[in-house]
This record gives sequence, structure tokens and C-alpha cells, in this order.
Amino acid sequence: MVYMKSGKYVVAECGTGLTFDSSSDLFLDVTLSSNENSNNYFKFGILIDFSNQGKAVNYKTELSNGKQILHITLCEPNNSVAFGTKNPIFFGTYDNKNLYIRLWITRMGSDDSAKRIDYAIYLEENTEKGLSNE
Repeated sequence: MVYMKSGKYVVAECGTGLTFDSSSDLFLDVTLSSNENSNNYFKFGILIDFSNQGKAVNYKTELSNGKQILHITLCEPNNSVAFGTKNPIFFGTYDNKNLYIRLWITRMGSDDSAKRIDYAIYLEENTEKGLSNE
């Protein structure tokens, strides 16, 4: 287990996903837990897709089959090899702490190629109890 922290935020989850092709989206099925033996957990989904028009980042939360889904649409800048969220996106709370996500997308070739999506989900540090990496 690796413990990561950035500023006053714990990196609760991070990783990389690859789209199948240039027109594919990416879905993440995430479960956050206070600790490995806890019944206190938060399950949600993150759907990441792309558009050629509109705002740089558009997001909304929706309920699908009883599961909370964060739907993020990123507008692809022309002729840009890499792009991402300018600021972390706040999308809820878990265990009375704010949750954020940050994305960075890299094209794997030309504009019509698959994409590599790096993501990090941040959880506000628990300043009262002090989070530990144990």
C-alpha cells in the first residue's frame, strides 16, 4: 500500500486508463473505504467522455441504477497532444471530507487516436484525528 498526500489532501485513488479508440469513453467504478476492515464505504462511478465543442470541462452528477455517477465531458483542444482539468473538480463528500478529481489526457498519436487518461481522486485530510499511512 502506498500513502500519497498533496498539500492538505490525501490521494485516495489514482491510476491510468486507456480508451479503446478515439471515439470511446472511459468508465471508472470506484469504492472508497475508511480502512480495509470498514463497513463505511462509498461506491460511485466516473464516466469520462469527450466533445469537440462547448466548455473546456462540463460535469454533472446523476443517478444510474441506484449508483451515483460523476459524468465529466472534456472539450478536446485542436492540435493539442495533452490537456486536462485546470483545477480539481469537487464532486461530493465522504466521511465528512470533500472529494475532488483531477484529470490529465494524452493523445496516443494523431487527433483521431486513442487517449491515455491519468486520474487522481483527492480526499480532504482529516485534521482532527490525523490520517496515517498504517
